[in-house]
Amino acid sequence: MEQPSEEQLKVELEKKENDLFLKKTFETWYGENEFKVDKTPIVLDPRDLNFEQIKDNSVKDKFGEYTINPEMQDVDIEHISPEKIKIFPLSEFVGKQLYEVAKHIIDTYGSTHHIPGLEFWKWVLEEYENAPDEVKVKYKEMKDGNHHHFLGSIVRDQEGHARVPNAGWNGLEWDRSARWLGNNWNSNDRIVLFEK
Repeated sequence: MEQPSEEQLKVELEKKENDLFLKKTFETWYGENEFKVDKTPIVLDPRDLNFEQIKDNSVKDKFGEYTINPEMQDVDIEHISPEKIKIFPLSEFVGKQLYEVAKHIIDTYGSTHHIPGLEFWKWVLEEYENAPDEVKVKYKEMKDGNHHHFLGSIVRDQEGHARVPNAGWNGLEWDRSARWLGNNWNSNDRIVLFEK
């Protein structure tokens, strides 16, 4: 019998970690502990997503489905230089829907910036507080009380709605959230990108 390659083992480990993370996320959102997440991640460049189309494409059977941005898989979140971490308020989009913001980000920054998704959401929620101080200081701007969105992934909720992961510091801890693509962009929303 052929042994799995190192790459296959890495992918399987990441899938298990993502499944546990999403299980905890759904338990937090829905207050239940019976969620079994066992979805194979859909590896999909966010530049290939039609955010407007998937906004209205909700199918309950898709609950727990998620995408990961292949470009982000080799980005070292802890060792990225601080000047490459970009946070955009996009105040000109206040009142517009999140899918419109997503389209703008892809069209404007898709070729010049990495678009973080689930991997960064998971890092912020589970590893940020235990990271060395020199790493934490790079991301201190994210602890400003705003909601920071990670367009590199889509996560399907209990109703099958496509949601964009986000995290915001509430003064005590990170909020574990994800916004539906049809929600309005607010003055306290931000997009996080990593310059290439």
